[in-house]
Amino acid sequence: MKLEPFDSRTGINFRDVVKGNNFMTPQILGYVNLKNGIAEISTGSKFLDLDMFGVTVVNYGVKSNQDSKCFNSMEEVIKYIGDLNYENHDALVNLLNNLR
Repeated sequence: MKLEPFDSRTGINFRDVVKGNNFMTPQILGYVNLKNGIAEISTGSKFLDLDMFGVTVVNYGVKSNQDSKCFNSMEEVIKYIGDLNYENHDALVNLLNNLR
């Protein structure tokens, strides 16, 4: 997972869609390019003084509330980014096996 800085092209593209900071995790750590868009990784401890990490996702130029989530650790964030980039090739494999 490569984290792009705030002033990168990726960060600028993200902020063209999502304005302002997240209330729960206001400190931006960086941005990650996804296969369908961009994820902003942020952190903060405003909620009950607990460290939290936020992943805000923009897919195809639209904020995805469904894919945006909070986590308790950076390890969980890294795993989630991997899950967002996962492509299920089962249908293609099944089709190719049926063609044999």
